[in-house]
Amino acid sequence: MSAMSTVSAISPANEPCRSQKKSFATEQEAVSFEAKRRATYGGIRQQAYLCEDCGSYHLSSLPPGAGNVTNYKSIENAAAFEKRRRVTDDDVRQMVALRKQGLDDTEIADRLEFSETTVSKHLKRQTEAPKLQRPTVDSLSSEEKNLEAKLNRVREEKQRLIELNAVKVAKLVDDQVSIRRGLQSILLSVDDALDMTIKLTEVLGLSNQQGQDASARPS
Repeated sequence: MSAMSTVSAISPANEPCRSQKKSFATEQEAVSFEAKRRATYGGIRQQAYLCEDCGSYHLSSLPPGAGNVTNYKSIENAAAFEKRRRVTDDDVRQMVALRKQGLDDTEIADRLEFSETTVSKHLKRQTEAPKLQRPTVDSLSSEEKNLEAKLNRVREEKQRLIELNAVKVAKLVDDQVSIRRGLQSILLSVDDALDMTIKLTEVLGLSNQQGQDASARPS
């Protein structure tokens, strides 16, 4: 009996392989399947190789003679990582509880079998998560007072700016007139101030009359 028959007798081709790859009883069957798959879906060509563990043939993208053996250690590590990286709410509660006991991120990671990065990330989220509470009458009343106080400050600032930008005219003791707007000001004699007032009145009156005439014209 050949070595091939011995392996096949121990591990029949119809039994699932640890590699979780599709198994074929013969090399020709594997080659035929690969050809049909590539003709239908395209992709790179795969080679058939004999699995030393189950005695069946599998397909691999590696060229012939490149060491086509199933790396079970890699598969097990990948499965373990896939399982480990899924953090549940219960896991997070355990992280928080262990932190309260004084354990650091490394100790928590070792205890719960997570990476230190995963532990740090979830604990940080718990620290920064906003505490959501349902509103109550008291909380809404307090918020209302805060908003009213803020509104009053806005109104006061608005009034201050209005007064700052307003034109203020004042007669000084030395028969001069001060005209101030904001941080800018000019000093005029009483006569010059009167002349300016007359001219401004004429200009403003003319502008108002022109505006009334324009609005009275038929469209």
